[in-house]
Amino acid sequence: MLKSMENLEGLFSQLEKKAKLDGAELELLIEVGESLQLSSNEGKLEKFQSSQSNVAGVRAILGGVDGYCWTESLEAEDIEAAYAEALENARFATRGRTAQQLQTEAVSLYSPTAETVRTSEDSTLFNDSFSRVSMDEKIARSKTIERETKATDPRIA
Repeated sequence: MLKSMENLEGLFSQLEKKAKLDGAELELLIEVGESLQLSSNEGKLEKFQSSQSNVAGVRAILGGVDGYCWTESLEAEDIEAAYAEALENARFATRGRTAQQLQTEAVSLYSPTAETVRTSEDSTLFNDSFSRVSMDEKIARSKTIERETKATDPRIA
């Protein structure tokens, strides 16, 4: 898996160069998610559910026609393969269209102004405070919430 933002930026730069050689534009979307569900009953951990998800989406635009491909792997070779598939999908989508249709329906990438570009330094993009809390502390907090909630009103079960 890509271990850092620098690795991801390096991979994107490589793919962007390849896309230019292929006469295409490139868009890459990476989404990483983590979910944790805890519940306790009578001070004992009753439910523990943890999951992670990774998705990479690639859009290649070739001659104003876009092609997409998604992968659940963040391995560099899988993202590269997704680019190749997205490019092939764009090529396939042009088949059967007239030059006028291609010109009329052409899409392009959004080009933000310098003021709207966010860098990886922007703290609003990522909040890692939850990951800095140990699993034992998360479980203890779950038990505390249960205990304090039940102490508030005896009707709470």
